[in-house]
Amino acid sequence: MIVPRLSCETVTDSGIYRVTHIKHALPSELALVVGDRFPACRECYVLKFELVRAAPYVADNPGFIRPQRKLD
Repeated sequence: MIVPRLSCETVTDSGIYRVTHIKHALPSELALVVGDRFPACRECYVLKFELVRAAPYVADNPGFIRPQRKLD
């Protein structure tokens, strides 16, 4: 069962979410990380988020080493 989430709620599962704007834009997908807050929209302020596919954040997987940013 899909449990829709709303803007400003806490992300409980990292992964790809379908984002539905209530009034003005077509649905899209975006990656969110557990512990973050679901973002709000600058125009309609109300969004619905549905988890399409769970995917762990690389920093939460001990099998990977995070690359360092190259500073110029």
